[in-house]
Amino acid sequence: MRSRLSIFSSDTLRAGLQPTKGVWLALALCVGFRLLLGWVGPGFTRVAGYWLIDTDMGWAQVQMDREPVDDVPRCLVLGSSRIGLGIHEATLADQLGFQVIKTAVNAGTPWTFLHMFEADPDLLDGVEAMVIDIEYFQFNDNSPVREGLRYVRLADYDGWRERLWPIDRERRELMEVAKGVALHATNGRPYRPMDERWKHHEANPSRVDPGMLPDVAARRATTDFEFSEFMVDTWTELADLCRRRGIELFVVHPPVKTEFVTRLAAVDDWARNHAKFMDAVAELDARPGTSVLFTEQLVDVGLEDEGALFIDYGHMTGIGARRYTAWLGEEIQTRLAADRGAGADMSGKN
Repeated sequence: MRSRLSIFSSDTLRAGLQPTKGVWLALALCVGFRLLLGWVGPGFTRVAGYWLIDTDMGWAQVQMDREPVDDVPRCLVLGSSRIGLGIHEATLADQLGFQVIKTAVNAGTPWTFLHMFEADPDLLDGVEAMVIDIEYFQFNDNSPVREGLRYVRLADYDGWRERLWPIDRERRELMEVAKGVALHATNGRPYRPMDERWKHHEANPSRVDPGMLPDVAARRATTDFEFSEFMVDTWTELADLCRRRGIELFVVHPPVKTEFVTRLAAVDDWARNHAKFMDAVAELDARPGTSVLFTEQLVDVGLEDEGALFIDYGHMTGIGARRYTAWLGEEIQTRLAADRGAGADMSGKN
C-alpha cells in the first residue's frame, strides 16, 4: 500500500503542476506580443494604428500624404468628429489661400496625431498652420470614448506582472489586432469620410444616433470624470512641436447645442472640472505661437437656428459647418496677418 505522503512527493507535485501545451502557447503568445510592443515601439504603433487596429488612422495617413501644391502653404485641420463635421475644407481653403487638409478621427485627441508625427515627421513639411479642436471628453481619464485601444504600448503598463502575465487586457488587444487585420483584408479601407455624413444626414434628417442626443452625451461626458493631467501635458507637447516647426497652432472649440451646455452645468462637481478645463485652455492660449478660439454656443459666432445647423448635441450639418468655417476663417486670417506683421517689424528692427 502506498504511503499517503507519496501524494506530496516532488515527482507527484511536478506532474500535477505540469502546464498543458495550451497554457504554454497562451503564455508565449502574450509575452511575445508584449515584448513586440515594447521593442518595436513607434514602428509597431504605425502599423497597428494606421492600418490594423483603427481604419480612421489609415484614412488620416492617406489624407496627410496628399501631394503638396507648389508654393502653396498647407493648413492641417485635425481632431475629433466634431471638427470633422464642423469645418468645411473648401471654404477655409478659399479664405486662407492655403492647401487645407482635413483629417478628423472619431474621438481624436492631440495624442492621436502626435503618434503620427513621431512616426513620420515629414507629414509636417510645408505646414504653416494647424487647426485642432479641444474637447471636454479629452480631459477625462475615464472617458468611454477616448482613444480606447487605438494604440497599445509597453509604457502604458505598470509593474512586471502586467507586462508579462496573460491578463484579460492582453486578450482584448490581440482581439483588436485580429479584428483590424480582418477588416483591412476584407474591406481595404472601410472608412466613411466625415463629409459623407453630411449627405447621409440631409437624406435622413430625422435619424440621429441616440447616444449623441444632448442629455445622453452630457451624461457620457461627465460620468466618472477624472481630470487628465496627462492630456494637459499632451497639449503642451503638441504646442511645443508646432513652435519648433514654425507652425501657427489654432486650438478651437466649435459651438454645441444650448441644451448640452445646460445639462453639463447641472451635473454635480462639473463646475470644478470645467474650471480645470478652462485653466488648461487659458494656459494654451498664453503660449507663444498658439491661439485659442473657444466658442461654446452659436451666439458666440453670430449664428442662431440650432435646428438647421446641428445634427445632434454638437456635430454640425453641412450648412452649419460652412457658416462656422466662414467665421473661423476670418479669425484665423486676422491672427495670421497680425503675426506676420509682428514678424516683419522684428526683422526690420534687426
